[in-house]
Amino acid sequence: MTAALRGRRKVEERRERSSLLQAYHVAAFGAAAMNGTLKPFREYVSDPTSQARTKTAQAIAFFHRMRASGVPVEISRTVN
Repeated sequence: MTAALRGRRKVEERRERSSLLQAYHVAAFGAAAMNGTLKPFREYVSDPTSQARTKTAQAIAFFHRMRASGVPVEISRTVN
């Protein structure tokens, strides 16, 4: 029972922290809008396709480094 209560308390603390952070960011964006320093929306939101390309490039570079260090790795491109 004690573990359940501790877990529930932790959930509520996280919710409270999340709400406070959300309020802080709303105020920060509002202040930036009032000061004229708010960037266009697209600068705050990342493009998922560019993230996927970055992750793919990082994975390929990782395997190339492994192969360069002598690990027998076969790198091939697949098309889904």
